[in-house]
Amino acid sequence: MIKTSPSDISKRYVGQQIDVYGLVLHVRDLGRKKFIIITDGKSILQIVYSGSEKVRRGDTIRASGIIKEDPRAPTGLEMVANNITFLSKSIDERFDQWSLRNMNKDKKIKYRALLLRLLEFYKVFEEYANVTQYLREYYRNLGFLEIFTPKVVRMGTESGSEVFSILYFDKDAYLAQSPQLYKQMLMASGIKGVYEVGSYFRAEVSFTPRHLTEFRGFDVEVNYIEDYSEIMKILEDSVKYVLSKLELSYPKEFPVISFKDAKQILQEKYDIRLKDDLSTEAEKALGDYAKKEYDSDLIFIVEFPYDSRPFYTMRKEEDPKYTYSFDLLYKGLEIASGSKREYRYEILIKQIKEKGINPERMKWYLEVFKYGIPPHGGFGLGIDRFVRQLLELQDIREVVLFPRDPDTLEP
Repeated sequence: MIKTSPSDISKRYVGQQIDVYGLVLHVRDLGRKKFIIITDGKSILQIVYSGSEKVRRGDTIRASGIIKEDPRAPTGLEMVANNITFLSKSIDERFDQWSLRNMNKDKKIKYRALLLRLLEFYKVFEEYANVTQYLREYYRNLGFLEIFTPKVVRMGTESGSEVFSILYFDKDAYLAQSPQLYKQMLMASGIKGVYEVGSYFRAEVSFTPRHLTEFRGFDVEVNYIEDYSEIMKILEDSVKYVLSKLELSYPKEFPVISFKDAKQILQEKYDIRLKDDLSTEAEKALGDYAKKEYDSDLIFIVEFPYDSRPFYTMRKEEDPKYTYSFDLLYKGLEIASGSKREYRYEILIKQIKEKGINPERMKWYLEVFKYGIPPHGGFGLGIDRFVRQLLELQDIREVVLFPRDPDTLEP
């Protein structure tokens, strides 16, 4: 007997007696005959059954029968079952009465595991998994090394962001905001490049559709960089690779404008005035500008002011108020940020002090720079944000299985 699940069913099984396992998604009971839809999350299968057993949504069953073609079935195939075995029974009938249209966002988060029975929800997280897989593929094919850095650290790495404090035995510690310092330290090995997929934490009390306190990032660091545009090209090509694998369109080249030019455009065309960084309103406006002027959903903003960038960002030689840095916007939202890094020991010490940080606290990080380190740069890409924009969803919590925000610690 062949043992399978709905997503494995195809025409090659037509006429065969098989066992199929799944969770009951819907039941239409006509008395002598029941039409049962089962799912494995990824796909569904209609089962026609004449037995007397009561079948309810949420039951897990093993159905035995013959696969037949029927154009009236949701997938064009159905099983005519001669036996159903219950592997588990639903003991709560509330799910039968739930309406997705009337379900608020908080309830959708609370019952996420149940909602994944529905294909529209499953496909969001399948797409998320695909994006992560394709990013990994791209950088592995470049010969980069996948790394795994600590998530319990002695200090924060990102200026302007709050950290989660924890007690690590008898020491004060924090949850990692990014793998930045560890990525850079590894460049001292001379390795070509590294990448990491990880969870990171920001203790920001932000109740917006674009912020989470725990988020997934794809981080990259590359050695032997002479110009920060080299990093931008690597990022651009990897985003193009993902979009091509998903059979989505993208511009031949991502447009690039400087922060200074963006500031002027925003003031003249959108009546938005900036200081040293992009606001949410500014990002949306620049997304609109990129679409109108370049017919592009993606645009690089480059050379941000030093005051808005972390200490490890390299300043422009001819204009130290600005940096060799960039943000990548996708449909009006920043999805990636990066720069060429400052790798010269004495200048790095100077910039650490300028940012109000005691270099003594960073000796463990600075030590490797004493022994020589190649010119390098990198970026961090927010996977949650990327997928949200890709699917054009309204709230970032919709693409995270179990999101964390200031109000959400369960499930």
